[in-house]
Amino acid sequence: MSRLLRLALLASLLPLAANAQAPGVDAALAHARQAASANGFAGADFVVTDAVRSARSGADHVYLRQQIAGLEVVGSEALVAVNKGRVAHAVGLNRAVAPAGLATGTTALSAAAAANVVARHNGLGTGAFAIIDRQGGPSRAITLSAGGIAAEPVDVRLVFRATEAGVRLAYEVELYQADARHAWLAYVDARTRELIDQVDLVVHDTFGEAAPSLAPVRQPALPVATLSPYVAARSAVGGYRVFAMPDEAPIYSSGRVLVADPDNATASPFGWHDTNGSAGAEYTITRGNNVHAYTDIDANNIPDSGSSPDGGSGLAFDFPLDLNQAPSAYRPASVTNLFYWNNVIHDVMYQYGFDEASGNFQVNNYGRGGNGNDDVRAEAQDGGGTNNANFFTPSDGSRPRMQMYIGTYSTPDVDGSFDNGVVVHEYGHGISNRLTGGPSQSGCLGNAEQMGEGWSDWYAMLFTMKPGDARTDSRGMGNYLFDYGVNGGGIRLAPYDTDFADNGYTYGNTTSMSAVHQIGFVWATILWEVTWDMIDAHGFSADLYNASGSAGNQIMMNLVTEGMKYQPCQPGFVTGRDGILAAEQALYGGAYAATLQAAFARRGLGYSADQGSSTRNSDNSQAFDLWPTGGNQPPTAAFSVSCTGLGCQFTDASADADGSIASRAWTFGDGGSSSATNPAHTYAAAGTYTASLTVTDNDGATASTSQSVTVSTGPPPSLIDLTVAMSGGRRPKAQLRWSPADGGKVYVYRNGSQIANTKDDGAFNDRNGSAGDVYQVCETDSGDCSNESTASLTANASAGGADTELRVAPNPVASTARFTFGLDAASDVELAVYNAIGQRVALLASGTREAGQHEIRFDAGALPSGVYLYRFVADGDVQTGRVVVTR
Repeated sequence: MSRLLRLALLASLLPLAANAQAPGVDAALAHARQAASANGFAGADFVVTDAVRSARSGADHVYLRQQIAGLEVVGSEALVAVNKGRVAHAVGLNRAVAPAGLATGTTALSAAAAANVVARHNGLGTGAFAIIDRQGGPSRAITLSAGGIAAEPVDVRLVFRATEAGVRLAYEVELYQADARHAWLAYVDARTRELIDQVDLVVHDTFGEAAPSLAPVRQPALPVATLSPYVAARSAVGGYRVFAMPDEAPIYSSGRVLVADPDNATASPFGWHDTNGSAGAEYTITRGNNVHAYTDIDANNIPDSGSSPDGGSGLAFDFPLDLNQAPSAYRPASVTNLFYWNNVIHDVMYQYGFDEASGNFQVNNYGRGGNGNDDVRAEAQDGGGTNNANFFTPSDGSRPRMQMYIGTYSTPDVDGSFDNGVVVHEYGHGISNRLTGGPSQSGCLGNAEQMGEGWSDWYAMLFTMKPGDARTDSRGMGNYLFDYGVNGGGIRLAPYDTDFADNGYTYGNTTSMSAVHQIGFVWATILWEVTWDMIDAHGFSADLYNASGSAGNQIMMNLVTEGMKYQPCQPGFVTGRDGILAAEQALYGGAYAATLQAAFARRGLGYSADQGSSTRNSDNSQAFDLWPTGGNQPPTAAFSVSCTGLGCQFTDASADADGSIASRAWTFGDGGSSSATNPAHTYAAAGTYTASLTVTDNDGATASTSQSVTVSTGPPPSLIDLTVAMSGGRRPKAQLRWSPADGGKVYVYRNGSQIANTKDDGAFNDRNGSAGDVYQVCETDSGDCSNESTASLTANASAGGADTELRVAPNPVASTARFTFGLDAASDVELAVYNAIGQRVALLASGTREAGQHEIRFDAGALPSGVYLYRFVADGDVQTGRVVVTR
């Protein structure tokens, strides 16, 4: 069903919904009109895009969009939550615009011409579009044929597009590329033909790009995985040999297990292989109501023949796996693991309110609301790329697609379908896109300050938590797929860790970030801080299916999931935080508000934090203050201290519920003092001192605190038997090994610069090292190696070689880029660039090249803007990637 047909069906049902849920929908509309009138827009009209009753709280979440002369104003979205007939939460109503002067008259181009503006802008050429359906009305909505460049029919309609520069009459175009790499929800000015903006509904997780920018990290050894003791009460599925929840990946597991009948009776009442709602499985392959899993080796977005393994009449999915072999040797095991995890995520999230009415992914919704026929297409070992994964989320009623790729940083290659954290991350995009702004508005997370990557990382960690985990454990994302190992810091800017020494990121850091993965990383860091405060206060439970449980992780799963329903389209960190606090009020009546608020404030999302415009992330401001509680409350005094040798940094964590701290008085125990907010102080000699802080608020109330500070250069530890060896291949690694000394942190230096800190487990791999680099390691608790003994060695060259990994810079490129690579020996080489539909646009190299480093120039000046693919073959070894051409 096309998106426009779904919208038309929704519009026809909304009067019924309004009657069926009159207290919610009617109250929301009345509240929105009253707010618009108060803002000077009397008579403003609104259309209900979605109205969803929460199964968890009972609240009606009514999603609204302003409407002028029958045309929706995209960018004016709001959310009004109504509980027991009362408006409990409203956000986004300030986005209403003045209707005066907004004409809906003639346009300068046709709907097909608008679709071609989008097609050409994205390097797809010109499509031969024909009208196959016409809905008409003020929006002149039509459905076009695929035109030879789209994967499915193209929906086009007239809307008003509200931007910070004004409101423009525009065509909304939804075009899903034939190669399934991008699904554009685009807006084309109906008079000037200009592409105003576009959102890609396929979320690409270019995981490996972040690795070179990793900050020094702790890398603790994680405990061996243990299986959750919880098994849902069900006997309708069969058995699956998999790396079962909560195993994150093979490197954290003691091995696969045969999981018997893991379906959940509430979420999947007829089992995982049903589609008709009657007893008995419709499929004995890895297909059913929630997901169809298969391989797509040739990347044509069609299941490879016979690639969904068959479990037979007993639904026994037990296939061999040898991870010492190439992924092609164990495809049935890979698809089984992917099928299992998609179903488990579906069933668990169902308990927390991601159900049919909220837009979850099912063929048959069993009469529980929402639109069906949208099970996940889960593609294992997809041939469209490497070292990556993606998830396409269309609106409720259309099928999403998950594409899992092979990881090439290991020898042999690894299969992304076994990195369960990455699988959960991808599915998490589907959850956040369906729950934010309502299930029919899947393009709500295209703004600059959106947190989609953060929610996905957070879900990945929640699904793979184990008893015995600690808040200061360092959680690295993608360690299996990208060969960082059990102790690796992962692909983000820092590991997920509540220790500020390891991950000190706060809301304020986002103002200088431009990448969605970096911004999302900060959001996940904040959520991780809040989660651990809740676990510390209320414990941990391995039973993730129990949404009524009282453990901290169960409560947080409720709050984060329900919180998405309390935010509008284009949320920012503050509206996301407020959504979680509103969900807490709806679900728990404020019982956990103080804990949540304190944790948010610690990471810069305090009461006074301001996100500015959520379409920018450069205009927000962080705050560390707590929420007002009424009356004159005394301040709280608190600080932390970290020392490097004799120099100490004091970090003020004081707060005042009624306002702010007016003054501070520090004494450092050696006669020194300061009135600064976060002073630094250097002691003259080693020893233990009592440092004190007294704070005074604006009301004159004071509070004091003190703590012991120990400073010492410490005795030089012994550190022996350091070895450094280079491993060659496509991704060379410097392998450091040493004998541990006293159990402190070990700091690793390359050529005089610190590159990591790690727990003392006697090993570290540096993927960015080269033969000839000088490595030093120093073991110390203070973080200062200047007074410590170190061991130093130079990386040998015997096992190393030229860096055979292909690199392209600059990327994006406006005119000329450079491809660089190295060869260990003379090799046959081919380097070519292709457009998005697979046509070769440049052959840059072909033939034999000698050993050594090479550089090839790529002239992109004649190519239109868009995303292009390169393919590099050296002696049979294939590398692929993207290069973006922009003007």
